[in-house]
Amino acid sequence: MRTWMETSWERRIYLKKSLPLDIARIKKLQQMWQKP
Repeated sequence: MRTWMETSWERRIYLKKSLPLDIARIKKLQQMWQKP
């Protein structure tokens, strides 16, 4: 059984990796919405 620290650390690394992708996706969506 894994400890809470290990799972939280993995989650933190995953968030760091996925955050830039989410920001790029949001920017693309905003550009699509701004287009007439």
